[in-house]
Amino acid sequence: MPDARTHLLIRACRDRNLATPSGKTLFVWMDEQPVQGSYRITMPATPKRSAHEALLHVRFGSVTLKKPQHCSDKRASPELTLNVIDVVEDATTVVGDNEPIHWRLLTTHAVATMNDARQCIQWYCLRWPIEQTFRTAKRQGLDLESSQLAHGVRLEKLAVMALSAAVRVMQLTLAREGGSVRPATDAFDADEIKVLQHVQPTLEGNTEKQKNPHSLFSLAWAAWIIARLGGWKGYASERKPGPITMLRGLQAFAAIQQGWLLAHSVHTKDVCIR
Repeated sequence: MPDARTHLLIRACRDRNLATPSGKTLFVWMDEQPVQGSYRITMPATPKRSAHEALLHVRFGSVTLKKPQHCSDKRASPELTLNVIDVVEDATTVVGDNEPIHWRLLTTHAVATMNDARQCIQWYCLRWPIEQTFRTAKRQGLDLESSQLAHGVRLEKLAVMALSAAVRVMQLTLAREGGSVRPATDAFDADEIKVLQHVQPTLEGNTEKQKNPHSLFSLAWAAWIIARLGGWKGYASERKPGPITMLRGLQAFAAIQQGWLLAHSVHTKDVCIR
């Protein structure tokens, strides 16, 4: 459970019993609460849901949960008071056969107003990028778990470096659509951008569909190049490049960058032939 430095914000997966004389359960109680606000939110595509604009109806309040009968923690309190937020998508914005959004959130954050509820919902919506960041740092990406370091401090330093690299990967992944105006300097220094400029023509085809469609020196422009280096073909009909593709691209780019720096160093040195 949270401590003085940590808050809890999770999705309720089970219908818990409430500590009330009525004997109601959490889900029943939440369904009975009045809608306290509605707003629209842009939902990105996920493996289970199409990208779309969703109209969300929000309920919130405070409940006291009973300790589960099969709780293994003998020291756990018999009751626990939490704030709850119920988020339901309006049927008119559900796309095709997609399941409508329905999140039942439990949190220790204060939820006294609609703005409080929206802030918690916004934080919860960040779960997918967070999961992808850790996926990139762990076995499928940088494979942090395979480290042979035995000392905790050294492992912590390695984890910080891995997360820094994973965040860079996610910057590129989130920028791939070109929906933002972030500059390439968010993720690359001046020398790296110069190399990206020289690499780009080698990755483009003869048709417009095979060329980088993004503004020069934008983060989306850089993401397109890195994705191509990672094995993405560049066609609109192809699946969008994900974090692992971006990671492979960055690894390939790092090798190119080292070669570029080495060649530049040799070229600029004075050579004396006797």
